[in-house]
Amino acid sequence: EHGINFNTVSHLESIGLVQFNSLTGLVRQKLPKRFDVFYYGRKFTLEMPHDADNTLEIGKVRLTRIGQELESICGSKPVEGFWEYVKGKWKKYLPKSETE
Repeated sequence: EHGINFNTVSHLESIGLVQFNSLTGLVRQKLPKRFDVFYYGRKFTLEMPHDADNTLEIGKVRLTRIGQELESICGSKPVEGFWEYVKGKWKKYLPKSETE
C-alpha cells in the first residue's frame, strides 16, 4: 500500500537508514516495568509483566540513529492507522486505563 517491499527495505538497510531482520524480528531488552511509547507526538504507556529486564518484540525493521536524524528533518508524516496497529499489537501491555 505504501510502496515498501523487501527490495526497498534491503536498499534502506544497505545505505544505513534502517536495521532489518526478516527472520527473527527485532526486540528491545532490559526494559523497565513501565515506559512511554511515542509516535509523532502521540504517547501511550506500556506496562510489562516484570519489575525489570523485560523484553518487547518491536517488529522487523527499525530506523538506525542516522535514519532517526533524517526522519526528524525530512518532513515525514505519520502513517494513517499505524498508531492503532501498534496499540493493537501491544494491547496486552496496555494498563487497564489505556484499554477502556
